[in-house]
Amino acid sequence: MWLVFLLTLATMTEQTVAQRIPNRVVFVDKGPIAFVPETREFDSLLATFHPRSLERRARMGMDPLLDSMDAPIYAPYLDSVKAISDSILCIVPWFNSVTVGLTESERSQVELLPFVASVVPSSTVSYVLEGATDCNSPRYGYAERQQEMLGTALLHNAGIYGRDVRIGVIDNGFRWRAMSSLQHLTVEAELDVIYGDSNTANEPIDVRRQDEHGSIILSVIGGWQQDSLIGVAPFGTYLLAKSEDMRYERRIEEDLYAMAIMWLEKQGADISSSSLGYRNFDSTDANTPYSALDGNTTFPSRAINIAAQRGMICVTAAGNDGPSPRSLSTPGDADSAFTIGALATDGVSRWPQSSYGPTSDGQQKPDFAALGMGAAGQERTGEFTMSSGTSMATPQVAGQIALLRELYPDVDSWVLRQALQRSSLFASDPDSVLGYGSINAAEAARLLGPGVGPPTIVTVDSKRTVLASVFCDQGMDVRLVIKDPITGQTATIQGLRSEDPWYLFAIESSQLFRDSMLARIEATVVSSSRSGSFPRDSTWFVLPRNAVVRPCGVRLPGSVTFIADEMKTSNSPTVLDHPLNTGTRQIVINGVDTPPTDVRIVHVTLGSPVPCVFSALDTDRVIITTAADLERGAYIIVLRYNDSSISLPIIVR
Repeated sequence: MWLVFLLTLATMTEQTVAQRIPNRVVFVDKGPIAFVPETREFDSLLATFHPRSLERRARMGMDPLLDSMDAPIYAPYLDSVKAISDSILCIVPWFNSVTVGLTESERSQVELLPFVASVVPSSTVSYVLEGATDCNSPRYGYAERQQEMLGTALLHNAGIYGRDVRIGVIDNGFRWRAMSSLQHLTVEAELDVIYGDSNTANEPIDVRRQDEHGSIILSVIGGWQQDSLIGVAPFGTYLLAKSEDMRYERRIEEDLYAMAIMWLEKQGADISSSSLGYRNFDSTDANTPYSALDGNTTFPSRAINIAAQRGMICVTAAGNDGPSPRSLSTPGDADSAFTIGALATDGVSRWPQSSYGPTSDGQQKPDFAALGMGAAGQERTGEFTMSSGTSMATPQVAGQIALLRELYPDVDSWVLRQALQRSSLFASDPDSVLGYGSINAAEAARLLGPGVGPPTIVTVDSKRTVLASVFCDQGMDVRLVIKDPITGQTATIQGLRSEDPWYLFAIESSQLFRDSMLARIEATVVSSSRSGSFPRDSTWFVLPRNAVVRPCGVRLPGSVTFIADEMKTSNSPTVLDHPLNTGTRQIVINGVDTPPTDVRIVHVTLGSPVPCVFSALDTDRVIITTAADLERGAYIIVLRYNDSSISLPIIVR
């Protein structure tokens, strides 16, 4: 086995490994004890505050004067960390965190504590905040060069990031919970094939660097941290398999790899990405002769071929045993694999150590290539690093395929492969050194088209406007169909071509039959029967009259210069005499087109419902009466209908 990956960082000495470095340990909660007035925990902490602090808090409306952020860290949690390391440096209850000096081994132990949310070195920029994903258009940071070579910008700007695509990654482990670029990641399932459990991060029995390689590889395809690292398919659904055992190089790892492929296929993975390879082993096990690398003999290659027969696309690394020919490792020889070589920084020549074929029976391998020299990723410690190897190239191509799978979920694998070949750098002259070379993902999307990206719904120049990307290499007729969900009445708007690949649909107010409509975008090639749509099945998406709908990561075309947050009409609901005063029990809402079927009031900070009743005096006014006086704070009023709802924020002062 090899890990197709070379770090550019200097090798750490044993003395450095043993050093304790500061780590921020964040806990999942503050324990089971209620933090409320007239309890020992609350009252004893309150007594430590200066009177001026309490006066200031009172002026800000805090009641009680301490809240859950002030609550101390739960003592048993802290004691458990102290039992591993007594090097406590600081404690910050507001962040529910403690900074403690840890060795690599100690950090692995702390990460396994069930009440620990994350462990990250304090030397890194890794602010782990729930729900803090920056959904602005992508700023690639260190990954700028590799994304440029992949041709992903047009797809990303259109909001295509691998959503609803199931991506399997096989490696030596993943410490993704502690990495700042992976805090957004949707991981549906994990399997440690070695120990038969669901923990793919380091376990006490593992060697120190067990999960290092896989963590970096996952960041290359799945990372999302603005200005530092944007991966190729950050919003896919991930399935993680740990099959590589760093304690030895044994032939049994081929069996573990086959089990991982089988598990991913069973879990519904559309794509698998693996940066592992097998050929030379420890002295106790026989090496694999190159004659066995004929595409369908070794266990890993046979496993990939079987998975491909079942519709899963398997992307694998060629290996790092160049510059000699016939230096592949299995499963890079597999007939059905998308085998990936590594490009140098010029994007044209081979990174010297990238393995290449042909296979023992003369087949061309690798199939494609991506940047494998100085590619950007994030280590499990939080550091961003430039690394080399076909390992780094492989997840980039897997990510490109994930973007295409989002646009074209039903395209046959062989059709997709042909589009990749035609859109590649060496489309007319492939070889067994770099295959077809680097892939232009946007060009492949056009060849497979028409493919319609997720819509953005905004107000432009006082008109409700839908914007959608459509990828195709031929002339198209693109239309937006609007449907009234109650009467079934429809309206059709012709798309106006903006800059590539955007179409704009400006909707007249007369075509907005009610506050919440249904819609579809349909694209048909003028010269043929080829067509595409969004949604990609027979369903419809919701088109609201006022709310902004903007998929994460979208960069709208430059022709759209002004976007209103909402479309103001004479019938937009408004709260009378807003903001309201403390003690209010009656709320009047004007401008309601249709009486709601239900009304809810929720306190924003507490998340608690406010009991109320409502009445509709006429067609445009609703009066809400609460069961008790409203206290100072922020609330949301929700007017509910059978097919939609309207949310109105209010302030009580």
